[in-house]
Amino acid sequence: MKLLKSITATILLLTSAATLAFDPVHGGGGYIGLQVGAIKADSKVSVILPVPAVPAVPPVPTFTTFKLDDDSIDFGLLEGYGILFDRFYLAVELQQRMGRIQPAKTFVIPPPTPAAVSPGTATFKIDLREPFSFNFIPGVYLNDNILFFLFIACSNVDLRFREFINPSGGGTTLNLERSKFDFKIKYGTGLHFFLDDTWGVRLMYSYLDYPGFDFVDPNPVAPATFTIRSTKEQQFWLGVTYSFGGGDEESY
Repeated sequence: MKLLKSITATILLLTSAATLAFDPVHGGGGYIGLQVGAIKADSKVSVILPVPAVPAVPPVPTFTTFKLDDDSIDFGLLEGYGILFDRFYLAVELQQRMGRIQPAKTFVIPPPTPAAVSPGTATFKIDLREPFSFNFIPGVYLNDNILFFLFIACSNVDLRFREFINPSGGGTTLNLERSKFDFKIKYGTGLHFFLDDTWGVRLMYSYLDYPGFDFVDPNPVAPATFTIRSTKEQQFWLGVTYSFGGGDEESY
């Protein structure tokens, strides 16, 4: 969020110094676009294990927190409509993401006794999807061809937590799966470079905070409690847009 505030303050300072005499090459209307993004995600997960009736030797911790992270490339589609008010711009937009990001972490399952052979590993994986978002985009032209914009979006998100058991003898078993669907607010900022009244290039940064939730492992022997504490995405997008109504300025 500090990065977003710094970028916004810098661009607004440049805006105040920009010339008021301008003739934007793009005046609004409908548009579509295709974008590619670099996505960085991290999630913090806490696990509370039940206290054993007979204390283990050496003692096994009953509470732990670990971090899952991942970097990925994603693709998206844009459809929107914008209006130009003198030098100010306002658009509403539907953004669709094609892929998902999967932070994961693998742990060695401790043997039941020091002399026993470890049965394998456990892998915790989180699937993050943002199928679509509705974006509200206010902006201001810095000159005839460059639009600076902020946006706030209502994003449909899907967070799915999975635990896989990987025995030492081979194979993988899905031991636990829980999911959370929700709508979250996403923030961002960016620059739109209009090459002419139809084609443009857009750079955008956005920040998305996924919902957290608690659940209990249904294992009757050791019903651990999991807490998805904090899951965040930073998104860096590069897009190409095609406008249908360029040049139709609305004056107010």
